[in-house]
Amino acid sequence: MKVCLVLEGCYPYVNGGVSSWVHNYILATKDTKYILCTIYPNKEAKGKFVYDIPDNVIQIEEYFMDDFDIDEDITNKEYIPSKLFMDETKNIILGNDVNWNIIFEEITDSKFDLCAFFKSMEYIKLVTDISENYLTEAGFSNTFFTLRSILTPLFSLIKVDIPKADLYHSIVTGYCGVMASCASYIHNKPYVLSEHGIYPREREEELLQATWVMDSFRKIWIDFFYTLSKCSYKYAHVVTSLYGHAKNLQIEIGCDKNKCMVIPNGIHYDKYSKIKPKKENGFIDIGAIIRFSPIKDIKTMLYAFHELKNRFPKARLHILGSTNDEEYKKECLDLIDLLNLDDVLIRGQVNVLDTLEEFDFTILTSISEGQPLVILESFAAARPVVCTDVGSCSEIIFGINKNEEAAGFCCKSMDSFGIANCMLKLCENKDLIDKLGKNGQKRVKNYYGYKKMLDNYKKSYEEAIKRWQV
Repeated sequence: MKVCLVLEGCYPYVNGGVSSWVHNYILATKDTKYILCTIYPNKEAKGKFVYDIPDNVIQIEEYFMDDFDIDEDITNKEYIPSKLFMDETKNIILGNDVNWNIIFEEITDSKFDLCAFFKSMEYIKLVTDISENYLTEAGFSNTFFTLRSILTPLFSLIKVDIPKADLYHSIVTGYCGVMASCASYIHNKPYVLSEHGIYPREREEELLQATWVMDSFRKIWIDFFYTLSKCSYKYAHVVTSLYGHAKNLQIEIGCDKNKCMVIPNGIHYDKYSKIKPKKENGFIDIGAIIRFSPIKDIKTMLYAFHELKNRFPKARLHILGSTNDEEYKKECLDLIDLLNLDDVLIRGQVNVLDTLEEFDFTILTSISEGQPLVILESFAAARPVVCTDVGSCSEIIFGINKNEEAAGFCCKSMDSFGIANCMLKLCENKDLIDKLGKNGQKRVKNYYGYKKMLDNYKKSYEEAIKRWQV
């Protein structure tokens, strides 16, 4: 079978949970040939892969968001957008239900020209309508260029001729979900959507805090990302999620519940369960296996550790992981200096398997997660976790029905004092560390095996093909 994996903002350009999942998934399914269609923010990353590409990847197509400039001088003068197309474009902008068949058919037609579209009277009329009736405080000029910035990458990615495959599999909704939806529709092939997090919820959190978005356009942007997700839900034959609450969110946003499958993450338990207990060294060593990114909220972690150090001086915090955002990393380093945190060690990208032995427990302070692999890996190594109550974290800590023995602590997001208190309980009680670690190890063994996960994804492909054939 030849599967086209459609990816956005992750593999093979950056390390991290989703990228690691994709890489290991490809390696574990050697009988499948993969085409990678990757979407990434900037074209400077072209060809700069942080992973060794597996042999069963037979083709890589790279698309970059900053490569979709409109050439004002190259225009197909004959192209005039249809009324149906303009009606559906308006629906995209306003967050209404969209007939994506019309969008896909017109954009993939050879006559479609993006520059001509933005120069057309039809687009000017659309901007005028939106400006006068929906965004009355924004002004025509701001509306013109904001709508163009919304539609340019979307229409450009739909226009891309995605390679033919036996099945399309996107690892998020968003732009790559729309690309996979279009490919499934145009090439008439099955499509599986797998969500590790709920994409529009994550974008909404970012947009509510973003300073680059004018208040007048904030809702337009948020609704736009929900609209993209609804497109993926419509065209996917099977939609997977990592845990029950995520499935419920998918249904709430607009996914047909009959398409939904819950497939928890899986790890190689046998590898991690062989990791030895940490050797005594006079310190309690806390591992944060996390990339530098605002969504991981490392600043709250640092404030919590500062509070912990005031009450338990013999603690050390190890931050291990890649850097996606150099500006945010600098802010974190400045905060470390400001708080005089001498026992914070910035160690960069590491092999988790080789490093967990150094820690007594691990910590995760994200403001958004799906089902973090680092928690499962920590548990398999009998290390308890202090984490924030996001995604499926509480489900992993307390069990699927949340009535099993705890394997760590779950705190409110951005609650540095609460997080510090939980870390202190572990720092002061080695027996508690051992007890919670064993609980976590048992949980991973029972529910989060890698083979079980692979078998479930194989079933998702079979189910998608069956639904497509109907």
